[in-house]
Amino acid sequence: MKCNTGINPSISFFNLYKSNLLKTRGSLFKELDMTSSIFGDEARKILEEKLISNNNTPLLGELFPWIIKDLVKADDCITHNISVGWLAIYLYTLFIDEYLDKPELICPNKFITGSLLAKTGLLKISHFTNNTIYESYVDNALSYSARNQQLDVSFQKDNLPLIFKEQYSEGKNYVILACAGALAAQNNRHAEFITSFSRTLLLTLQYLDDIADFEEDFYSKNYTVLLNDAFKDNPDFYNNPKFHSKQNLLSELIESGSLHRSLKKIINLLNESINLIEKYQLSNNSGAFDFFCSISTSCTILANLLQPHHNKFKYLPLNEREIILDNVENHISIIAQSS
Repeated sequence: MKCNTGINPSISFFNLYKSNLLKTRGSLFKELDMTSSIFGDEARKILEEKLISNNNTPLLGELFPWIIKDLVKADDCITHNISVGWLAIYLYTLFIDEYLDKPELICPNKFITGSLLAKTGLLKISHFTNNTIYESYVDNALSYSARNQQLDVSFQKDNLPLIFKEQYSEGKNYVILACAGALAAQNNRHAEFITSFSRTLLLTLQYLDDIADFEEDFYSKNYTVLLNDAFKDNPDFYNNPKFHSKQNLLSELIESGSLHRSLKKIINLLNESINLIEKYQLSNNSGAFDFFCSISTSCTILANLLQPHHNKFKYLPLNEREIILDNVENHISIIAQSS
């Protein structure tokens, strides 16, 4: 396996398909504007707010259809049309996630825009899967995602067995398989690869998000897989003022081994993705291949940095702990740019 690495893999890949991605956004927003410019503006805000919260780095969810296109050399026009439908669904999921994470009164225009995004996305995706074996595949993926999203809402603030947390965290990301199903239906030669490859990303996405948002999740009392693992023996940690400090919280993630275990999971999952690319003899000189290798390399560097400090981090001299914490924060920032 030979990989090229870069500081920001998501930006590197975005730049390869920048014109395609901007065209996708333009097509969706123009269609919404035709119903009412209000809806187009609200949809733009959903995307802009998410980009700002992601430090203005590209979103892996938005990149997904173009990652598949890059790997299997799919038709540009078909990928564009599928990506317009997928972007509508993806923006709808961002709208839902925002409300579920921070429940508050939704303005009527935004609420209606969310409904319009869902309708637009589902109709467009279904156009590519109707009367194919992927029609039920997409239907089941969306239903399964909804059920697991409900489990996440119900149990995200509870200390529960890690395997249960992993199952519903992976399950809520099944929504991306709606896009994978449409791409598979239109790229029959590579259909098995597309669906298998997409499945390897489901839990990867969750672990990357957990690491990128560990502080925000803590303060919003979202008991993610990462935090659940770190504090499984201390369920009252939210009420412990000790952890209401970013450095103390990060120290606990290091000392407990939770951060290292999450990184190892990501590395293993990314290796599955990379191995599938090689197994199906797809291009390992593609931007998508470099994208996954770069994320894997960043996670491996951080995992290697953490490896020697299990169970003894708190016993290190203060200056050594501060150096390690600074390095860990910097590496998490790089990893977050790819989630």
